[in-house]
Amino acid sequence: MTESPNLSNRRTKPQPKPAPDEGRDPIDPPTRKPVEKLEEVTVAKLPRINIETTPEVFETLEFAKFKTKKSKRALVEEAVLAHWANYRTK
Repeated sequence: MTESPNLSNRRTKPQPKPAPDEGRDPIDPPTRKPVEKLEEVTVAKLPRINIETTPEVFETLEFAKFKTKKSKRALVEEAVLAHWANYRTK
């Protein structure tokens, strides 16, 4: 029993990879790259508002759209802001 076993074929444990944020203080905010060019946000990139309404609200929106020549989205935004703007935190 004086011979030691052959350890050359043993599998070794894989070494853990360092985390991407290793060495950075978790309390510090992440650094951001300066913005070189601002993209113009178009309506197509914004999320759509899909609203199911009652027939009465639908008719009112259609009437307001006809009278003001504004989109339904703009009319809903104006109505929400007119009603809830006083409750927003400033």
